[in-house]
Amino acid sequence: ERHSFPTRRSSDLRDYIYSELGTTLSAWTSEKRILYISQQLLKTDRMVSELALSCGYSNPSALNRAFKQRFGVTPSKFRASHSD
Repeated sequence: ERHSFPTRRSSDLRDYIYSELGTTLSAWTSEKRILYISQQLLKTDRMVSELALSCGYSNPSALNRAFKQRFGVTPSKFRASHSD
């Protein structure tokens, strides 16, 4: 099934995300950003501080708090627990 995607106003996008996904635009983008970082931790050797800044976090501590809230561990511990 194809959905028509609003293109006119940012409020249309917010409404679309909420109606289709049941979440706010802010929460959706935060989740996508954290999931992207978790994959980068597993697939690359990029430093946590580099990932934090390149993904829009103001500093590594902000990423650590958000990551720990989502996954229950810091990004460094997440990486270590998933390494071979």
